[in-house]
Amino acid sequence: MANLRAGPRFAGDDAPFAGRLGALCAKVYDRADLEGYLSMGVPAEYGAGASEIVREIIGHGTAIAKLQTETLRTGDIERALIEWRSVLRHIALAPDYEWDRWRELRSAAARHIETNAPARLPDLPPLTAAQRRNAQ
Repeated sequence: MANLRAGPRFAGDDAPFAGRLGALCAKVYDRADLEGYLSMGVPAEYGAGASEIVREIIGHGTAIAKLQTETLRTGDIERALIEWRSVLRHIALAPDYEWDRWRELRSAAARHIETNAPARLPDLPPLTAAQRRNAQ
């Protein structure tokens, strides 16, 4: 699911709609083109290869800097992580349906959100007297 909204830079030299999810989307949506939604049946912001990057970071603790390429930069990777977590939150908070596979997916998404929360922001130093005056 990390590929859904990652963007095309993750594909590198590979096909931008590659992977099982891309192939399934193309098949299900009959390679339809709907501007802003689907391109050849695949979501417009699909990014083949993002799932591998997310797996490396979340599953193996690989540093983002080691995964960069000439076309794939830190901001792209950070945005993909944010988008992936957003998809997981949407699934975890979605309505319940009487379908075992859906319930398993929702449960897995909720577990990932709990155990893979982004790092807490660092404690910032206190404001100086001048900064406090300007804030008022």
